[in-house]
Amino acid sequence: MAKVLNTTFFARRDTAGPVRVAIIATGGNAVLAVALMPVLGHVGIALASAASAWLTVGLLARNLARSGHLDLDEQFRTRLPRILLAAAGMGAALVAGQAVLAPWLTAVPAIRTPALAGALAGLILGGMAVYFTLVQVTGAARLEQVRGLLRPQTPSEGASP
Repeated sequence: MAKVLNTTFFARRDTAGPVRVAIIATGGNAVLAVALMPVLGHVGIALASAASAWLTVGLLARNLARSGHLDLDEQFRTRLPRILLAAAGMGAALVAGQAVLAPWLTAVPAIRTPALAGALAGLILGGMAVYFTLVQVTGAARLEQVRGLLRPQTPSEGASP
């Protein structure tokens, strides 16, 4: 998302905006990583990096919206909460799946690789299935729309008005 938003700035020949946002996000990342590392160890550093990325997206989007170059349509505003709900449901399913698959995720070294690969594949496929189901149930997307996106388009179909 940051890449797409940055491109919008660059297309308008505004390179200072993204640089200011990057400086703020980098500073926030450093402060948060130092604060979280004693509590969460290496996970704190990863969490700080993720938070910094979301801060970047938020600041870029806010700046674009203020300048009138980002207008989120009604479809986006109604679907976003449903997508977030589906993502939260997938996250909960993955946490539950991790608890169920813990014996295979922490298997003894001799059998660790095949067990770990199988457990991870199960988590990935299960997460995908839960997310896809929740997106359908909440109405965030319809199967027909997904099929339409996957179908090859001719140049005239892909062009937007």
